[in-house]
Amino acid sequence: AKKAEAEEIAKREAEETAKREAEEAAKREAEEAAKREAEELARREAEEAAKKAEAEEMARREAEEAAKREAEEAAKREAVEAAKREAEEVAKREADELAEREAEEAAKKAEAEEIAKREAEETAKREAEEAAKREAEEAAKREAEELARREAEEAAKKAEAEEMARREAEEAAKREAEEAAKREAVEAAKREAEEVAKREADELAEREAEEAAKKA
Repeated sequence: AKKAEAEEIAKREAEETAKREAEEAAKREAEEAAKREAEELARREAEEAAKKAEAEEMARREAEEAAKREAEEAAKREAVEAAKREAEEVAKREADELAEREAEEAAKKAEAEEIAKREAEETAKREAEEAAKREAEEAAKREAEELARREAEEAAKKAEAEEMARREAEEAAKREAEEAAKREAVEAAKREAEEVAKREADELAEREAEEAAKKA
């Protein structure tokens, strides 16, 4: 019985020892598993932190690149706007200068047309005055020629009358010598011829005086 009891005690002790060893082994395995899990977790967390830091660095660089691109685009847009404004100002100045030049050309053209118009009017006036002067001179010339012609005709008539009177006087004297009875009639005819000749001479002189007054 003691032996069986001792065996039972030894058995129990062995079982307890095995149990403790198993528990200790399980505990060690659990601790090692926990340690490995903790290490794995720490490793993963470190990887995650590294990935996060890398992602943040990438995000920062992308943000910097985006900001840089945005600044470059803004500068480019500003340069384009400045160039556009400058081009518009240049175009406006050129348009203003063109309008000013066109206005000056129009003013010069209008002034030249006005000068040409005045010159044409003055030329037409001078030509009209010269034409009137020539017509007046020609009319005066024609009038003088007509007056000279009439005076020549009157002088011819006077000479003819004088010649007729002379012949009549000669005939009268001849008839008086031939016919004493007809002397009185001849004298009367002679006196009448002389009076006619005098009247014609007076009328001629009066007409010549009038013509001379008109000519003057």
